[in-house]
Amino acid sequence: MADTELQAPRATVTPTFDKLYSDYRRAKAEFDLAFYTAEGEGVSMPEEQASVFADAQYHACMAVMLTPATNARDLAKKLEIFVDEDIFEGTLNKTKAIAMQLAMDAHEVAYG
Repeated sequence: MADTELQAPRATVTPTFDKLYSDYRRAKAEFDLAFYTAEGEGVSMPEEQASVFADAQYHACMAVMLTPATNARDLAKKLEIFVDEDIFEGTLNKTKAIAMQLAMDAHEVAYG
């Protein structure tokens, strides 16, 4: 008789909104610490190093902004990011997708 081990199937874990928001805040803080001195002046660094911080912040921002907000608190956080990151200026390549997600979030929060 052969020994067989039963293994539970691996569940796909979807990060919660709070986790994604926390990841965004951390990436933004790391970006700010890397690029700005205590006096608020920009720091010069190699482009490859700078892109690591910028990419991390961008991807964390997109993860939050494109994840549905199911309550007013999460929607408020997303709107705060929308303003802080100047997304309304159209500087990100997914501005339309973000605006559409915000509209769906507002509908969900308002009407359930």
